[in-house]
Amino acid sequence: MQPALAWYASPGGLPQGAQIQAVVQIPEVIRYATSHLIRGQAIGAVIGGAAGFVLGLFVHAPSRRRQLA
Repeated sequence: MQPALAWYASPGGLPQGAQIQAVVQIPEVIRYATSHLIRGQAIGAVIGGAAGFVLGLFVHAPSRRRQLA
């Protein structure tokens, strides 16, 4: 099975040792994808932190009121 996979993965019609020309600029694609991923994670962290803070205030507020009364 391995020879079939090697045949499928190797480009055809190129001389031995020739470089494959990329259609896109790989470093730019990686930079674009990672910057958007990091930005999305930061936005999600801020939203999650704010939601957790607000939820924490509402969950613990009734227990403090009962102790004071």
